[in-house]
Amino acid sequence: MDVLGGRLLAVVGPSFAGKSTFIRFLLDERDDFTAASLLTTRQPRPGEVGDETMGFVDEHQMDRLVETGWFVDTVGPARYALDLAGAQALSRRRHVLLGVAPPTLPKLCQRLPELKVVLLWPADFDQMQAELAASSERPEAERADRIARNEALRVAPPFAHLRLNVARVPLKQRRDMHRALADDLATQLRTLPWPLAGH
Repeated sequence: MDVLGGRLLAVVGPSFAGKSTFIRFLLDERDDFTAASLLTTRQPRPGEVGDETMGFVDEHQMDRLVETGWFVDTVGPARYALDLAGAQALSRRRHVLLGVAPPTLPKLCQRLPELKVVLLWPADFDQMQAELAASSERPEAERADRIARNEALRVAPPFAHLRLNVARVPLKQRRDMHRALADDLATQLRTLPWPLAGH
C-alpha cells in the first residue's frame, strides 16, 4: 500500500495484552507499517532474540545512545531507547510503530507532539491477569510486578487517541483476530485530522 504520509503511533497497554504479537503481525502482513528502533538494557527472556522491534544492549552502549540524542527512559530496572529522528524520517511514507511502556508516555509526548497513542485493552482484564499469573515464561517476581502495574493501569488507563479491544482467543484464532484489529486500526487512523506537524 502506498500512503502519502504516516503517523507516529505509540502502542501501549497492560503487560500480556498482546502488544508485541500485534506489532509483529502488522510488520509481517501490512506494508504501510514499520517500526522504530527500540533498544533495551533488560536481559532477553528464554528464547527471545533481537529483531527490528526490540534489540538488546549493555549499559555502556546505552550511555552512547544518550550521547547521540536517542530518547532514553527508565522502566523498572531497565533502560529503553528510541531513535526518534529515525522514526520521524520513516513516517514520511509509512505509519511508524513505537512499543512504549505507559510510564514513558508523558515524556515521549512532550518530545513528539505529533505522536498518536494506540491503546490495546483486554476485553476481559481479569482473564488476562490470571493468564499472566499462570505463565511460566517469566520469573515469579517479574510476574508479580507486572500484575501490580497492570492493576494500577486498570485504575488509571493512559489517554489514547485510538483504542483497540483485544479478546483472549485460542492460538489458532489469533491470526484472524489480529487481522480484524489491523482493519479496525486502519479505519480509526483515517478518522484522524490532517495535516500532522512536520508533514
